[in-house]
Amino acid sequence: AIPPTDKPFTLTLEGVADAKFEQSGDKKIYTITVVPESSNLASPRPPHHNAACDTLDFSAFELPMGEITKADFEYPGAVITVTLDSSGKIVEYHENLPTKGVGEGKLGITASGSMEGYIDEKWSIEWK
Repeated sequence: AIPPTDKPFTLTLEGVADAKFEQSGDKKIYTITVVPESSNLASPRPPHHNAACDTLDFSAFELPMGEITKADFEYPGAVITVTLDSSGKIVEYHENLPTKGVGEGKLGITASGSMEGYIDEKWSIEWK
């Protein structure tokens, strides 16, 4: 499973906007960019990003005194890099997931907000 998580990396060719390979010394570096996708509260996990990396899922949030009524996100394309050592073992995983979104909720009053940012996750793996 890539990244080190409880779900397999299952991205298909349809989900790849760009892919490249480079050799750096004895290391092989594979980089993919996922196709742009969007999500909403009813369908919070865009299929290609969900197959390759983490996404934001506000449908799973429970507010003790209210509810989320809107969660629309744009994913312009996560960039995922996997580095293998000379024996073919994964030694690094890097995910950069830019996103922006808008949301609304009811907390006694109706509230709304927007966000723009990214998730940047990097794993260094040492084999013993």
